[in-house]
Amino acid sequence: REDPEFAEILSRVRVGEHTEADIAALKALEKNDTLLDDCLSIYFTNYQADGYNDMQLQRLVLKKTYGPLKAIDSGRDKETGRAVIKHTNVGMHEAGGLPPELTIAEGARYMQTKNTDREDYIVNGATGIITNIAIDESKPMKGTIFVKFDDSRVGKSAKKKSKYPGSVPVKAETNPFRFKQGNETVSMERTQYPGILAWGITAHKAQGSTYHEMIGVFTRKKTDTGRLMPYQPAIAYTILSRGTARSRMKLVDFTSDCIVVNKQALKEMKRIQQAR
Repeated sequence: REDPEFAEILSRVRVGEHTEADIAALKALEKNDTLLDDCLSIYFTNYQADGYNDMQLQRLVLKKTYGPLKAIDSGRDKETGRAVIKHTNVGMHEAGGLPPELTIAEGARYMQTKNTDREDYIVNGATGIITNIAIDESKPMKGTIFVKFDDSRVGKSAKKKSKYPGSVPVKAETNPFRFKQGNETVSMERTQYPGILAWGITAHKAQGSTYHEMIGVFTRKKTDTGRLMPYQPAIAYTILSRGTARSRMKLVDFTSDCIVVNKQALKEMKRIQQAR
């Protein structure tokens, strides 16, 4: 809505029909230096995003750091009821959006990773700033993280009960998941705060969301053999389409090579259009 010309560029990028003028317009966004230093950056890989988050966290030198706050994973034998597993290395996506561990500080950028209250817009992908932390280190999962979300609609009802005006109280949640131990699959539960640091996130995590301002980082990571990792189909379009206007978007290391389309998907799309 805000930038119709940009929308047209994205439409061409989506199907690989971009022009030299489109590439020039996108390349020009590398010179956009009006964005805040700590605004959201979108990367290709978790490795890149995690590294950026660690670097940004270290900049908060005057703030107390909490963590790593390790998730409490528990599983019980169905017959005896005894606990058989205390901790696992199960990732966030397998555990319903709850990360295995989390390190936070006041002033850190935060992203909700689980749908907690859809009616109050406290949903997966909502981003904001941690304003206050009330955690007893002897009982870390019993505390509260207070977040001022970027979208004022998020937690509108929850904010009415908050001790910090404008901030949404976020508590640890418990979610069931399955864990394979040897030849057996055990029913587990994980308790953890439903979020991650979010100065940097992956394009995969950004899917479905839009951001008022953002930085798209197209720098490729090298493989163990020293070769650059190939660009994946549609990843450039995914990153570019998370923003709402070019005036609030910056690109890093962008080239036309970033734009790769899935030929099979294009073929199927054309088949569907012709069948209508």
